[in-house]
Amino acid sequence: MDRTWRGSGAFPQLFVTMRSSLAERYPIGITFINRLNQRSLKAHQKLNLEIIDEFEFNQGSYYSLAFPTKVDSA
Repeated sequence: MDRTWRGSGAFPQLFVTMRSSLAERYPIGITFINRLNQRSLKAHQKLNLEIIDEFEFNQGSYYSLAFPTKVDSA
């Protein structure tokens, strides 16, 4: 996320929108984050995404994170 948007609440709003658009077709979502990008990892963990795996690709190390797309609105 661009520096000017950090801390604005835009990322959580973007995530909610993405999650709801995926929910109709997919029960879970998966995203990948470069292990060097700890800021992104922390932002995703604040949204309760869970690290499910780590892998290497093109000389980079990545986390795989998962999240349910359907959220109970209790």
